[in-house]
Amino acid sequence: MVPSEDGIPAGADAGAPAPDTSGATPPRAAADGAPSLDLRRYAEISVELVIGHRAAVLARHGLDEDGWEIVEDAWQARLSSALETWQDDGVPPLLAELEAAQAAARARIAGTEILALERFAAAVCEMGRGGDPVAALARAGVSAADFARASGVWTARMATDPVLAARFAQLVGAPRAR
Repeated sequence: MVPSEDGIPAGADAGAPAPDTSGATPPRAAADGAPSLDLRRYAEISVELVIGHRAAVLARHGLDEDGWEIVEDAWQARLSSALETWQDDGVPPLLAELEAAQAAARARIAGTEILALERFAAAVCEMGRGGDPVAALARAGVSAADFARASGVWTARMATDPVLAARFAQLVGAPRAR
């Protein structure tokens, strides 16, 4: 079975009990190798592992080293498969989704909010006028750190969401009142 975006294998019984996320039972890969953690939670844990004490992070999420290894292997296999089968230019949607989820997790951990799409678009327009990018961001009222975080999230999301990409194009293409 192929897992859906929420980590539940496609065709699984929707009425079946939800996986235990209380931590009582460590999440593991399904028998068919499908990840038992959804993409958002996998991204969150992987980001926390980079900046936190490994054993404490895993314990907080109800995992041990063996459980994490199984989940990590399942996700790496899924990500590798997405890369190997991707035929178009650019980034495979699954990798873009992972990057967006990791950027959102990094922002949550840092205690910061991601700029709204409209504010991000306004900053992009300001930078597009040329000159010093730092000064352009200052005119837009956006810090370089906030812009970088927002760029990572919005770019990854737009790579997989054509409606969002069209909305962004509309925002940056629309004349701005001064």
